[in-house]
Amino acid sequence: MSLESGSVTVEEESTVLSPEVEVHELPAVFQEAKEFVRGVPGSGVSVYDHLTQVLVKMLDERPADANALFEEISASVREATIIEPKKPLTEEQLANKTDVGSERSRQAVLSWTRDRAAMMLPPPVEPNFSQIKFPDLMDESQLWAWANVSLGETATYVVQLGLRQLAAAHKLHLRFWGKVHTRSGDYFLAEARTKENPAKSRPERIVMEGTEGPNKYTYYVSKSPGGADTWQALPHVTPRQLVVAQQTRRFFTGDLGATVPSFPPVPPSPGQLKPDGSGPAEVGTEANLLRAVVALITADTVLALNGFLEAEPEEGEDEMGELNVLKPAEAPEPVTFDALKDPGTFVHAELDISPVGRTQATPQPRGPDGEVAEGPEEPDPEPKAALRSIAEDVRELDDQEKQLLADAGVDQKTLWQLKTEQVPVKPTGPPNEDGAGKAESAQSVAVLKSTKWPGAVCVAREGKTCVNVYVGNGVVSAAMRPKPYELALPKAVASEWRDPAMADDPEADPTAGMAEQADVIFEPQVEAEDE
Repeated sequence: MSLESGSVTVEEESTVLSPEVEVHELPAVFQEAKEFVRGVPGSGVSVYDHLTQVLVKMLDERPADANALFEEISASVREATIIEPKKPLTEEQLANKTDVGSERSRQAVLSWTRDRAAMMLPPPVEPNFSQIKFPDLMDESQLWAWANVSLGETATYVVQLGLRQLAAAHKLHLRFWGKVHTRSGDYFLAEARTKENPAKSRPERIVMEGTEGPNKYTYYVSKSPGGADTWQALPHVTPRQLVVAQQTRRFFTGDLGATVPSFPPVPPSPGQLKPDGSGPAEVGTEANLLRAVVALITADTVLALNGFLEAEPEEGEDEMGELNVLKPAEAPEPVTFDALKDPGTFVHAELDISPVGRTQATPQPRGPDGEVAEGPEEPDPEPKAALRSIAEDVRELDDQEKQLLADAGVDQKTLWQLKTEQVPVKPTGPPNEDGAGKAESAQSVAVLKSTKWPGAVCVAREGKTCVNVYVGNGVVSAAMRPKPYELALPKAVASEWRDPAMADDPEADPTAGMAEQADVIFEPQVEAEDE
């Protein structure tokens, strides 16, 4: 063995051969042995290369007892060896590959490709576009970019194709609500107006509000937007579920049928069955919690430009009382860029959800005679005004926070961050006589971000454009963390019994005039033994 320029070479004279090998066969045997040690096995490193690296490392470090440490040095070299990635298989190799895992992956890729290809084909029957409506997400995503929100160009286009399939299949007017991150994939949500009121009568509205409340919308969710069958409608939400959702902060698992380990537990929807269909459900699932959280985010963060909506009281069905209803204004005035700088320009586009989980007053049950029964001991809290400005959205502060803000000269902490961006005007034609060219209108925008629900944004452009979207974890901000659940205090211990005649004399002995009843003793009867 000899060393040349830091490399190791094996000389033919040092090769150990068996006695049966003839001298004239030495070159062929040596070449075969050389090819054997240079062969690259499945690990990616040949014996020749490994021995070379071991000897180089040994000469660099020069340990005192190299023979005793040979195995340790070999192991350290093997751990530090970087294996080059394998070349991708050709189509012919993939077709002949019979590995079960690879075949499963191949089938998954082919299935995904077929689903996406079907989405891009024209529908067999031309849809009636007066009955369906879906957003142009490629255009809206340009506005999202001002708020640093993006799904990616490919994902945005795939979601738009999925919304088109859903709208055409069910004849819906859709709005892309947003995306909720989970621990196993993301929930993509679409919003549509509820076609049939789920709670029309007074008894039904006591259990669940109808289209006059949070159930005015139906939400569809998908983890992989594709055809209409990839979207699932979420159940309607109840006030009890909204109350629990206001007290719960939990990341979603990505399984709509999973149970939610929370206290208080999430109640099920009316008529909801167990997963196996064996009977009525006792507790709700993640689908119920997701629907409640979406309703809370919608009520708190969906905005509109001031003057574009009108609040009109409306008489409810079955004498349910006056209802607050928001309707589009007939001829709203365009908004200027200077107006976008004012928080008063933006108002809430949905009714507020009260702490009891309602947007309207709780209907009172009627007695057998048809008269309204007595109301609850504690009436519903006063709801926030419809179409209120976001300037009124402030967070309740504790004493320490109030002192910190007072030292900074700030009276309150708003729940919105407002930022405006004015795009410079670009000339679109040759200069005129005065040297100025024709200019296109400035695309100036205002970006609002919610600090209560991180991920909720609203982007408005001067004129009449206002876009809302949510991309987040579906969890309220830690600063708005709900009050933890506390057990109710025990009732006061009942006082000892007193003779009503002594009620006027608190110092009287309540045991006076009482005598202990004599004990009654029973002698057991002993049966006579037989002689």
